[in-house]
Amino acid sequence: YFFAPSSFVVQRSYSKSLLYLLYWVKIIDACGNTELLIKLMLNFNVFCRKFSRLLLSFFFLNFPIIALSNITNAQSQQIQNEILRWQKRLNIPAVSLSIAVPGNDVPINFVSGTTTLNGSQAITSNTLFQAGSISKSFTSMIILQLAAQGKLSLDDPITKYLPQYPRWNNVTIRQLLNHTSGIFDYTKAAKFNQIRKNTPQAEFSPEMIVSMVGGYRQLFTPGKGWKYSNTNYVLAGMIIEVVTKMPIS
Repeated sequence: YFFAPSSFVVQRSYSKSLLYLLYWVKIIDACGNTELLIKLMLNFNVFCRKFSRLLLSFFFLNFPIIALSNITNAQSQQIQNEILRWQKRLNIPAVSLSIAVPGNDVPINFVSGTTTLNGSQAITSNTLFQAGSISKSFTSMIILQLAAQGKLSLDDPITKYLPQYPRWNNVTIRQLLNHTSGIFDYTKAAKFNQIRKNTPQAEFSPEMIVSMVGGYRQLFTPGKGWKYSNTNYVLAGMIIEVVTKMPIS
C-alpha cells in the first residue's frame, strides 16, 4: 500500500494505456519473472512522465506482485532508490510502501524520509500518514447507508440539512458525491493556500473550510458539468453529522 499526503487520480483519457500496461504486468507476474517485473516497475517513471498524473502510487496501491516473493537484496535496493527519487522529486516528507506477497505473512516494507519535511525523526513502516482522499470512500459509503435506511435521499437539496448555505439550494447530495455540484474546490482558494504556506500545522473546521469558497462563483450549473472538488465532501461530512447527530470522525 502506498500512503502519501495527497491523493492522485488517473485521468479518464489515460485508461486505455493503463489497461495495456496492466495487461503486461499480469502476464509477467503470472510467469514469475522477477527480473523483468522489477525492470518494469523501476521504469514505470517513463510511463509516469508521459502521463504525468498517473503516479507510482496508483500502481503499487492496486496490484500485489507475486513474483517479488523471491526478491534479491539488489532488487530491494533498486526499489528503495526509486522511492527516494520520487520523494525528492515531489518534495514530500516521507514515503511508505508495503508490498503484500501471497503466501508471505509479513509484507515487504520500504520507507524513506522523516515525519516532517527535512526533519530529524525517521519514519518506520508503522508510522501513520494522513488518509487524504481515501476518506471520500468512507464518507460516500455512510451517505449511501443513510439513504438505504431512509434517513436522507441522494436527491435532497443540501440546504435541507445545511440551510446556512442558501446559495447552494439547487445542489443535491448526489451532486456532491459525483463532483457535479460546480462548487469551488477549497484547496484552490487563495486564503486556504496562504494559511497553509504561513502556518503548515494549521487545523480547519469544516465551517472554516466552506467559508473560504464563499467568494468564488459556482463553476457551472449543478448537474451540467464535472469538476473534482474537495469542498463537496466537506459538505457531505457535515450532512452526515446533522443526520446522525454524531461527529463524522
